[in-house]
This record gives sequence, C-alpha cells and structure tokens, in this order.
Amino acid sequence: MDFTLKPEFEDIRKRTARFVDDHILAVEADRSNWDAHENIAAHALKPLQEKAKAAGLWAPQAPKEWGGMGLPVVAWAAMYEEAQ
Repeated sequence: MDFTLKPEFEDIRKRTARFVDDHILAVEADRSNWDAHENIAAHALKPLQEKAKAAGLWAPQAPKEWGGMGLPVVAWAAMYEEAQ
C-alpha cells in the first residue's frame, strides 16, 4: 500500500507546518494569550484565524462554497498531524 501524499496535499502539509511554526507556536507559548480554561483567548485567536484564512489553510473539512478547503479526509489528516 502506498501512503505517499498527492503533491497538492503534500504542499498543504508543508504550508501548515510553516504556518504553525511562524504564527501559532509563539502565541501558544505566551501564557497571556490563554484564557481561564487554558485555551487560546479570543483576543489572540481571532488574528490567527484571519491569518489562516488568508493563507488558504482554513476549514479543511468544510466545502469550498461554505468558505472551507473542501479537502478529502487524507488531506485533513496531514494538516491535523502538522497542527498538533
């Protein structure tokens, strides 16, 4: 069985990894960005969501007509693995 990602999914995986490194990790590391439940607080989360949308990395599971990426499950898995 071949588990190689299609080139377009490999590109999304790499872009997700870069996005996490460039934008997410620093926000997560700063405890002032956390809320009382240890989630990223809205003031820090909203800009990250906008950046993800602008980067074309928003809502992989949602259809394109709803503003998502419309990806198959294997591509979600690649993205989610990088975002852990």
